[in-house]
Amino acid sequence: MIPTFNISLFGPLQSKEILRDAIAEETGLELTSPVFLGTIVVAQGAADTILCSMQSTDVATGLTTAVDGQDVVTNDFFTLEKFAGATGGARVKALGENAAVTTNFALESYGGQADTTKSPVGRSLTEVYVAQHDGANALANVAADGNVFGIRARVGGVDVSRLLLNREGDLWLNGRIHVGASTPVGYVGNVLGNGFTSDGSSSYAIMTRVTGTLTGAAGDTSHLQKFLIDGAIVTQTATENIGHISNLRIGEPTITKNLTGNIGVASSLRVEGPPTEGLVNATVYVVGGDLKFFGSEDSAAVADHVALGGYEIGAGNRVLAISQETAVAADTDETKFSNKVQVRINGATYFAMLTTT
Repeated sequence: MIPTFNISLFGPLQSKEILRDAIAEETGLELTSPVFLGTIVVAQGAADTILCSMQSTDVATGLTTAVDGQDVVTNDFFTLEKFAGATGGARVKALGENAAVTTNFALESYGGQADTTKSPVGRSLTEVYVAQHDGANALANVAADGNVFGIRARVGGVDVSRLLLNREGDLWLNGRIHVGASTPVGYVGNVLGNGFTSDGSSSYAIMTRVTGTLTGAAGDTSHLQKFLIDGAIVTQTATENIGHISNLRIGEPTITKNLTGNIGVASSLRVEGPPTEGLVNATVYVVGGDLKFFGSEDSAAVADHVALGGYEIGAGNRVLAISQETAVAADTDETKFSNKVQVRINGATYFAMLTTT
């Protein structure tokens, strides 16, 4: 039978002999040096108290009963105990004063050579491993959709989960996403603000890419989309106006041209082309509403494409502006049938007569 006892050591533990003598004084057992060449076992029996407590006379946290698990004393700065009295597990507590320090607990790893593999077999210099077991010395898979890692915080007087990672690798966040060097602000929810410089290994560069395959399941008959923006917008309660509300806003790319050559096409939005598998195929499919052109853009004939826009001819006289590759002719004579422009309607070509008056 392994004896149980409590030992208090004051001052630095400079040798194994000090620990041996302390055990002998407490228990009357004389332990030989080889004991310390292997494993030190601390058996609590049926006790649920703190197993290991590290204290310092420099520390005065003021904490006693407010912590989870077993109570502590005010000069504890590190404790180890069972997580659950009847089933085991471990609880590690780092205890610090309410002082102006930004870090209270740190896990640090020095050495090794980092693996660069990004796949289910990749390894890391610091790892957290999680498994279930069957109670008979065999490991078991984590349950489907089971949470394997989480971060909780004290918010509003209660403990809440802020981050959860499940066994499938899905990440759940109870908060905003902010990536990059810019400082979070109170008027923007989520920010992807990191810069990126291409390594030149391809003929193109992309800042953010949504890829992969969406596979539908039986019953997914309404719609399949790789990206969906919906939800609601609730305005403030105030006596004031709002200039614009939308689900999506695309700004100018703000290009800094360092080339000695030209940029073929620059645009705020580019759509590569329509699918071909549908009964109806479209590059842009508008289910309801109109396309409205509020800018005032005008151009001459353009090569290899057609441009649509709005143009302000005069005050209160905004019209549709069309630019096309084929030049058109027009004068004030309404009888000249040569003054016409080709248009394509329902798969056929027609000529529309033009006059400048």
